[in-house]
Amino acid sequence: MFDFFKNLFSRTSKKRVRDQLQDLLSLANEEGEPSLNREERFLMNNILEMDQLTVDELCVPRADIKAVSRTISYENLVTLVSKSPHTRLPVYGNDLDDIRGIVHIKDLYAICSSKAPYSLKKITKRCLFVSPSRPVLHLLMQMRVTKTPVALVVDEQGGVDGLITYGDIVEALVGDMGDDDFKEEPFLVKKRDGTYEADARLEIDEFLQEFDLTLTEEEEDDEIETLGGLIFSLVGRVPDRKEIIPHPQGLEFEILEANPRRIVRVGIRRFNIEAPSEVSETR
Repeated sequence: MFDFFKNLFSRTSKKRVRDQLQDLLSLANEEGEPSLNREERFLMNNILEMDQLTVDELCVPRADIKAVSRTISYENLVTLVSKSPHTRLPVYGNDLDDIRGIVHIKDLYAICSSKAPYSLKKITKRCLFVSPSRPVLHLLMQMRVTKTPVALVVDEQGGVDGLITYGDIVEALVGDMGDDDFKEEPFLVKKRDGTYEADARLEIDEFLQEFDLTLTEEEEDDEIETLGGLIFSLVGRVPDRKEIIPHPQGLEFEILEANPRRIVRVGIRRFNIEAPSEVSETR
């Protein structure tokens, strides 16, 4: 990797660094060019892609923002936080377009341990407000300088369109950095009507075993590891929520939850599936 960058910056070409990176990356496996392993290629490609990425392409959409009212009681806030996977929650005044800041669960727990009087206002911290067209890498630098890890995406009228965190940007750059100890195991649940609901992180082997399927040669070449990866290989992109995607071996996938970067939750059904007879008899 060191030789790769040494060659990059020793060239006298007047091309921009971005153009030189793209050229060297495309020639990385040709004779006489530096060799990059899979992880290095992954990182380099992500860096180049993020140079063109804007905030609106990466943010959590408005409909998926979990926020709390500035008037919420301590008991209700503790209950909400205990059921939420998020460590930071926006605090709003009149509505979601009236964001007052961000509350971090560690500050809430500090009140609990010190037995200090509860005041949501005192533990609410500032957040950034950015336009949808702001480049992601510019925002990353702003977050580092201001030490503010959360930004609300607002339109020209000041309405909230989405939310983006420092972690979202880092994950887009280097992959999922979440701690598995705080994540639920990927699930696959069969419902009473015979359909399934699954976590997109479900290992592909578990999915194939449940439905008695095998990967095609093309899918094996794609080195698919998860159910989400299989769906991505079928359409060549991250599908939209509620999109229906057929599988050639007699299945349909319905995207129940997704964000701009990955599939989250999937519904699965067989073609012409019928409800089990014992269910219909109980109705």
